[in-house]
Amino acid sequence: MRAMRLLTVTVLAAFLVLFVSASCSQGVQVHATSTEYYVVVEYGSGELSRVAPDGTVTLIASGLSGPLQVAIDGSGNYIVTEDNANRLSRVTPGGTITTIVGGLNGPNGIAIDSSGNYIVAESSSGNLLRITPGGTISTIASGFVHPAGVAIDGSGNYIVSDQNANELYRVTPSGTKTLITGTGLTGPQDVAVDGSGNYIVIESNSELSKVTPAGVVTLITNNVHSGPGVAIDCSGDYVVTEQSINQLSRVTPGGTVTLIASGLSRPTSVAVVCQPAVTGQPIGGFMEPVNKLALAAPYLALFGIMAVVVATVVPWKRRGN
Repeated sequence: MRAMRLLTVTVLAAFLVLFVSASCSQGVQVHATSTEYYVVVEYGSGELSRVAPDGTVTLIASGLSGPLQVAIDGSGNYIVTEDNANRLSRVTPGGTITTIVGGLNGPNGIAIDSSGNYIVAESSSGNLLRITPGGTISTIASGFVHPAGVAIDGSGNYIVSDQNANELYRVTPSGTKTLITGTGLTGPQDVAVDGSGNYIVIESNSELSKVTPAGVVTLITNNVHSGPGVAIDCSGDYVVTEQSINQLSRVTPGGTVTLIASGLSRPTSVAVVCQPAVTGQPIGGFMEPVNKLALAAPYLALFGIMAVVVATVVPWKRRGN
């Protein structure tokens, strides 16, 4: 009888493991190993594509009008500036396109702040804008010549590459502009912030440079073809779009360039999606959300099994004996 009871409890506990794990994991992604992929804007075809590290290209959406830059919001949607249509659009991972706001003036670089607002560089007006998810527009700073790229540093400041002025700026959320460097860059097109707080800048002369917060410029490589997009991958390497040769490439901090994918159509921007491992955190890129309860559920269920088995096997003394 005791053996039958133990078998029944064990089977029920096993079902408990499966149920708890499945219930807590529903709707989230839990990965055994760290992986990444790249979301690429293709200006020539008006497409948004997903590129795997092995170079496999999968279409996400088409029908964009002169897409220039892309960023990823906290829900995993892709926020795209459309230069030809002067609008900002939201693209779901399933490919549905929704206009956030129109009537912009040459929208180019984009970043997303900690409040979920979109920080947009208007190349034609020389303005840096803040746009809410609901489409409300306010001007943060003005007076740029041709702002092209935007990134956000660890303090929440906006790093802006002013392409035609050959300058790099730091802008506070309240709009105070500070010149980081006005020398050493040639047509800075896009900028990203690495794990050490340095600014990685891709230039129109096919150079990729590192700029310290103090403004010291160091060449990483002169072998990236016309940019104009750069992002930091999950390992701290740099992923760049090479528009003139229709490629996506990886550049190490030491300057080694390797091909990720070819055959793209004038790629102008890239965002990196990091799918974190159960342990460890990637250095850069957008991180997909992980449900911590989902990670703990199997251990909680195992503890439950042990408790049930102990309660079943270990004899209990009656009170008064």
